[in-house]
Amino acid sequence: MSLVYDARDSTQDVDALYEPKNERSDIARSIAQEYGLEKDWQNDGSKGFFSPKIITQTIIELPALMVKSLLA
Repeated sequence: MSLVYDARDSTQDVDALYEPKNERSDIARSIAQEYGLEKDWQNDGSKGFFSPKIITQTIIELPALMVKSLLA
């Protein structure tokens, strides 16, 4: 959402934690090609910051997608 609406100064990628990595990477490349996005528009580099101690709130949970938000 931040990228689409220029809601804030940020990097131009989406940080995500996802599994299985290879399947997700193939899908992300396909989406990038279809919509003219940079090939690295989705970034899993944030995974190093995740910890079981982080408190989150589930925003939406579907069979193949879970979106969570950090709680302050």
